[in-house]
Amino acid sequence: MGPLSPINDLAGVLIQQYSDDLEETLEKVLQDELAEAKKQGLSAVQGFVDGWRHSKDYKYRLEAISSDTTNKLLQGEFKNITQLEEFENSLSGESSGQFKILYREVENKNRKEVIIIVESIFINE
Repeated sequence: MGPLSPINDLAGVLIQQYSDDLEETLEKVLQDELAEAKKQGLSAVQGFVDGWRHSKDYKYRLEAISSDTTNKLLQGEFKNITQLEEFENSLSGESSGQFKILYREVENKNRKEVIIIVESIFINE
């Protein structure tokens, strides 16, 4: 340990705090943009999703699903997004797209896994 170790430690703490604050601010801006898009309707939400598609930290998806899939989703019959997608894909020939779900992928850093959060369900009129 040299004479600059305490200064390096302090700098590291300050940088981490700044990074955390920046991440919180970005999350707030993102949620505000999403809330405004929801007020404007489905096409605005699609624009929001397309605008954030490039981000590796904010992965939103807007997917068309059938009424059968929507009912099962609301009843909690899917344990993960893969089960939902497999069920939806098994409905070949059914009228898909009556509903749209907006969901996002979030990394749980403690458990080192990705979780899915369903933000909204839209009726596609």
